[in-house]
Amino acid sequence: MKILMLTSFPPCQLSTGGLVLDRLCRFLPRGSIASYVVAGLMPDARLSADLDWIPVRYAVCPRQRVPILSSKLLQNAFSLGMDRWNTATAIPKLVRNIVAFGKTFGADRLWCTLEGQTLIRLALPVANRLGVPLVTHICDPPAWWLRANLIDPISQRRILHCYEESIRGSVRCAAASWAMADDYHEAYGVHAVPLIPSLDENLAREPARAISDGDRLIIAIAGKIYATEEWSCLLRGLESVSWRIGGRDVVIRVLAQSLPNAEHAVRIEFLGWRPEEEVIRLLSKADVLYCPYWFDPAFEREARYGFPGKVTSYLASGRPILFHGPSYASPARFLETHQAGLCCYSLEPKEVVRALENLVGDADLYSRLAANGSQAFHENLTLRCYRKAFSEILQVKEGCLVADVADRSPV
Repeated sequence: MKILMLTSFPPCQLSTGGLVLDRLCRFLPRGSIASYVVAGLMPDARLSADLDWIPVRYAVCPRQRVPILSSKLLQNAFSLGMDRWNTATAIPKLVRNIVAFGKTFGADRLWCTLEGQTLIRLALPVANRLGVPLVTHICDPPAWWLRANLIDPISQRRILHCYEESIRGSVRCAAASWAMADDYHEAYGVHAVPLIPSLDENLAREPARAISDGDRLIIAIAGKIYATEEWSCLLRGLESVSWRIGGRDVVIRVLAQSLPNAEHAVRIEFLGWRPEEEVIRLLSKADVLYCPYWFDPAFEREARYGFPGKVTSYLASGRPILFHGPSYASPARFLETHQAGLCCYSLEPKEVVRALENLVGDADLYSRLAANGSQAFHENLTLRCYRKAFSEILQVKEGCLVADVADRSPV
């Protein structure tokens, strides 16, 4: 097994994507993987000290974002020219360099994270030139990236066609959720396996039997808050009841690098980014764990197919989850299936408040959701589950992978 990993970020401890790769690389025996990183800028992050045996080559990614110009017409023209230039010049050069690196390493398979238009355009050509099977890894559908980078409609269609061809050309596809795995298998005929961010089961806390004593209700949220409209809805709802639920003063504990809508900061404990083990410890001291997800139809594919890492951390912490988003969202479907969270499918502030009041006021519901969430974690989201899924994706026996990943992984 000689894997060439092609990605836009190195396996590291300083970003969400880096953490995913860092953990997966720990399943691999020494000498079995090399990494080619095509980054927007030379990344500050480097491999963890105990992974420094992995050969890594860094390259600067060609421009992928269109600047904001005076008119939509100019933006689209810039985007179209940028994409054509990259396709004609930058991509062929990168393909040659990556293939040379892969041949020197002796790669017998390519593992590519389909993150951004450059990697989408690189995956199949590199695999074909190397003459090796392609394994694609999808953390999020690409549509949000293309919108965020202001890519014109013509280039979007070309990039999405290339994305679909890459998936069809894969021997395995690591999918971001169970829903994505099912739909991609049906749409593209690929053997798709859900590869969900998972944790060492030794980090898990006992499920809460009852809400904590005291006069405060602590609602915690971990990770970047992408669903800002839903977050604002929660804040408006709490404002409408003077930040009191079930006779308790509400405090929101935020564990993230940034805080949107900070005008309510007096009611928010902003603790910033914390290491994983500390995140779970702090979440386990909260009463309710809040997970917002997009209602906006523009983000339907992202909501339908994504599975945020915060849900894994929440389930490991042993506290009930309040999911706030559409019913078709992947986390909602998982929580409903396992009866492991309370779901609010409305953008009305009063409905969010009502859901919180139900959770706080119903002791049986509270303990049942906590217990079911803990069970769902242990059955689906531990490193044992992760390792098994990864072995299926790589088409190797599970025994070929390292078993003591938990012991080797810093937190």
